[in-house]
Amino acid sequence: MPSNDSMVLRRASAITVAVGLVATVIGTFVAGTQGLLAGVLGTIIAVGFFATGQYVVGRVLQNSPDTAFLTALVVYMVQILVLFGLLLLLREATFIAPKVFAATIIACTLAWIFASALVTWRTKVLYVDPEAHK
Repeated sequence: MPSNDSMVLRRASAITVAVGLVATVIGTFVAGTQGLLAGVLGTIIAVGFFATGQYVVGRVLQNSPDTAFLTALVVYMVQILVLFGLLLLLREATFIAPKVFAATIIACTLAWIFASALVTWRTKVLYVDPEAHK
């Protein structure tokens, strides 16, 4: 995996876990044990989905850049289908607080997007080889 991809994966995961912990603590105060379970489950799902997608697309970019866009679309589609299945499975669950679960996933999603964009923006990876055009 290119160094930028691994850096995005590490830093975005760390920031997202931190946001998930904050959401879990808040959820515990709001909804007790159900909020705790909802926060932990939401954090695990968000970090798992984004980290898996980042890793798979990064590996494909390293090995076969021509298929990276198709792979990213397939990974995204599979993630949406799995998330839909999880939501169907958990819709009647009484052991979690649904609002805390949803809020944690949303907060973690925003944290991942912000963190990955920030890392990518700060690393300024060249996409054109300046030496090749001299």
